Amino acid sequence: MYRRKNIQRFLITISLLGVPFVAGAQRFSDFRGVVDFLVSLFNEAVALLIGLGVVYVLYGIMKTILHSDNEKIRSDGRQVMLYGVIALFVIVSMWGLVNVLVGTFFGGSVPGLSQSGYTEASV
Repeated sequence: MYRRKNIQRFLITISLLGVPFVAGAQRFSDFRGVVDFLVSLFNEAVALLIGLGVVYVLYGIMKTILHSDNEKIRSDGRQVMLYGVIALFVIVSMWGLVNVLVGTFFGGSVPGLSQSGYTEASV
């Protein structure tokens, strides 16, 4: 029963989050518009994930420093740092791969990126 309620809440939440996309669907006049939207959404999600990854690595560093007298907690902190760095590497690699593929198949400009590679602020 509890699991079913969680699934129902999840589906309702996803449905409500999807309403603005359905309402704004008229701006997708072609496939390129859909790809631009998805890539810009992906770029924003990646920025959030990178931030979370950095916080996770910092958590591991603090855990290691604050519990320097306990070998087990220090070891756990090192593992947290290692997993955080690996996660950051995977996130940035996927971000670069998606942007290279979009740049290759849809022209030289990748939405949300300037020529220098930094994200632009959208208004």
